[in-house]
Amino acid sequence: MSNIQVTHDTSLDNARSESSLAINPNNPQQIVSGSKKFINYHTYDFTLATSYSTDGGLHWNDSAAFALLPGWTGISDPAIAWDDSGNVFLVALPFNNPPDSTIIGIAVYKSTDGGQTWSAPNLIHTSAGDDKQWAAGDGNPGSPFHGRVYAAWD
Repeated sequence: MSNIQVTHDTSLDNARSESSLAINPNNPQQIVSGSKKFINYHTYDFTLATSYSTDGGLHWNDSAAFALLPGWTGISDPAIAWDDSGNVFLVALPFNNPPDSTIIGIAVYKSTDGGQTWSAPNLIHTSAGDDKQWAAGDGNPGSPFHGRVYAAWD
């Protein structure tokens, strides 16, 4: 298969970075990608955006926008993982910007439709020092924790 570009916006204001991508282990036709999406790169104003594929990555669609809780101006640093029931989770770093780009903590969003739409965020940890989060699903049928999704951060 040749390389396929997921996002196609030509505006530098919508540039992407810090990307993550995960394939549904039970259905490799379902893939979700997430990245930081700039609103204005001159002022370093951004949030997250995701895309989803239902045909193994041949074609991509933009997902619905993420909800933000009061006091949040954006979310960053996507980490994506699937559970064994076909749900996909995105672990994000919510922040308040401007004036001084304050980190709020770690939030988790859930999609039950392959990344087309996302739940309201669940704030699982609150600290201005949170960063570098990641997520993984336990897909091992022999594991006593089979089906769980884990989030880790620094």
